[in-house]
Amino acid sequence: MKRILSIITICILSLTTFGKDNEIKLSSSIQEVTVFQQGAQVTRVARANIPVGTHALIFEGLFTGIDPAQLKVTGEGDFTILSMNHEYHTDTIAGWNGEEQRKRLQKERAALSEEISRENGWLDIYNREETMLSQNQVFGTKEEGVDLDKLKAAADFVRQRYIDIRQQRLAIQDRVATLTAKIAEIDLEYSLIPPIQTKQELRMIVRVKAKKAEVATFKLQYQVNNAGWYAGYDARVASIDQDLQLDYNAFVYQTSGEDWEDIELVISTGTPRQNKNKPKLSPWQLGQASQPVVQPNHGNHLQLNSGLKNATWNPNVRQVSGVVMDHNGRALSGASVSLGGTNTVVSTNAYGQYSINIPVNYGVLHFTYPGAITQTFNASGNTMNIYLQTSNGQANNGVTIQHDEVRMATLDVAEVQVLSHAPAATLNNEGALFSGRNRNKQDQAMEEERFTFASVQVAYTPTQTQFKIDAKYSIPSTGAKYAVQVSSFDLDADYLYQCVPKMDPTAYLTARLTGWEDLNLLSGNMNVYFEDTYVGQSQLDLSHLEDTLNISLGPDKNIHVKRKSIKSDQKDQMISGKTKDTRAWDIVVLNKKRSDINIRIEDQIPVTSNEEIEIEVESISGGSLSEESGIIVWDFSIKSNKEKSLTLKYSVRYPKEFVVKL
Repeated sequence: MKRILSIITICILSLTTFGKDNEIKLSSSIQEVTVFQQGAQVTRVARANIPVGTHALIFEGLFTGIDPAQLKVTGEGDFTILSMNHEYHTDTIAGWNGEEQRKRLQKERAALSEEISRENGWLDIYNREETMLSQNQVFGTKEEGVDLDKLKAAADFVRQRYIDIRQQRLAIQDRVATLTAKIAEIDLEYSLIPPIQTKQELRMIVRVKAKKAEVATFKLQYQVNNAGWYAGYDARVASIDQDLQLDYNAFVYQTSGEDWEDIELVISTGTPRQNKNKPKLSPWQLGQASQPVVQPNHGNHLQLNSGLKNATWNPNVRQVSGVVMDHNGRALSGASVSLGGTNTVVSTNAYGQYSINIPVNYGVLHFTYPGAITQTFNASGNTMNIYLQTSNGQANNGVTIQHDEVRMATLDVAEVQVLSHAPAATLNNEGALFSGRNRNKQDQAMEEERFTFASVQVAYTPTQTQFKIDAKYSIPSTGAKYAVQVSSFDLDADYLYQCVPKMDPTAYLTARLTGWEDLNLLSGNMNVYFEDTYVGQSQLDLSHLEDTLNISLGPDKNIHVKRKSIKSDQKDQMISGKTKDTRAWDIVVLNKKRSDINIRIEDQIPVTSNEEIEIEVESISGGSLSEESGIIVWDFSIKSNKEKSLTLKYSVRYPKEFVVKL
């Protein structure tokens, strides 16, 4: 019987020994991080000596915030990956050697507490005895009276007993105080023992089968959400006869839970969490009361809202547009979109469309509609289509729109977009003398050679551009922003001064750039420097620009503009019975700079819709006049230390009984 048991035991041990894979523990380090506008992809690298056979590779020390389902493991070598699984492991990293000391102190404290309890018991006995003595003060009886000898003996006894009780009570209190002090010392010593500290880590277990022994390299890739970057720029102009230097910077931040130390950094313009499917159009039928029906194009609308719920705030977003719909995909007219922390509220138009501007440091949007559950999302992208669950499941279909009103409703949103995103120094190209410099192919080739990518490798894909930074960076998980220079350009710019002397005699300089679309720029803040002086900060908004990018470089005190009235005359004309009011101004522009300049001066004459008021332009010194607006534009060049004079003269005729203020 014993022999059979021994054989069975040997078989079990043999199965246990040969059935278990050889475990190889590996540690990995972060080698490369690709940072998207929202989120990042982390690449860890580990190396291992793999013998022949089947082995379990245990990748230790991974951050518990990593989603194991999204972790991808690849390797280089002559082996096959059989399976992957994960586990969470907890280690005691400090305080484990203080357990014996804790037990000893706890035992000593319990003994002292027990001794204090005994002393308090004796104290209670003496208190009871003292109470008994105080309650028995009658000596003798009514029949026999008081025996003086017995009274004296009783008094001596009571007195001595009171003295003994008081002495015993003081002794007990002293001993209890001593014991209490010892307990306090034990509590202090106990508090100084280092606490037990544990650390939890994620472990990935990868089973591999190697045909031959070799050194293999493994890559672990996973996504993190609490990271991103936004664009920022430095625009520098040393003088108006030199190129504009534009430094393209990426401000990287992350709170992923693990520090990125000495890593290779890749800046990507992609957004992996953004929907990759195109919208789907539905038939648009017009009737007496009609609105386009937007069907859900991302599957279940609740899943779409769930995806937006999980999306993080993108500080690079400056405007959000989209459509607000009910759960059936029908547009909600009159839904409110408010920006958290501000008083900004916009309403959807007849088609459920909205557009709201997002200032810096704000990014929480609230979507409300009567009878619907309010939804709150982070401003995570420029387009956000929202579905609201209404109480009766019906959209407001009681809006009647005539055919002409449809166009106006469409223009409302478009006009808001254009007005809110107009560049600070938008130029009116109508009647302008100065356009982009003429460049032939040789000039363009020379310009491309001047584009310098400072230690950056640029890779293009159909959906994104990636900038691989040659220098290594360390970015801790603190949320602090780290500036990374993506590229630097020397751009051939046309410089134009602009002035409206009627309102402000200051001349403002604008740099006009063409071909900026090929620079892979994104909207962002821009610091402006002119002639080695910090001018201020501007916003580079690329949402609604055309072929020419205008960058305002601020005022220039070396350009002097004066507007002086040279005539103000009012006469009554006897024949026509009208009053003629003549006005004239002299505009003088002085260039105190060392180089020639191009400048645009704007002024205006009045316009009228009353046929009895006649306006006659007598002199505008060759300026370009818009008959509709009455605005006059002069575009000209001035050499260094020279001046140019312009004359603006016009007259207004109106009936004598009219009161016209000029």
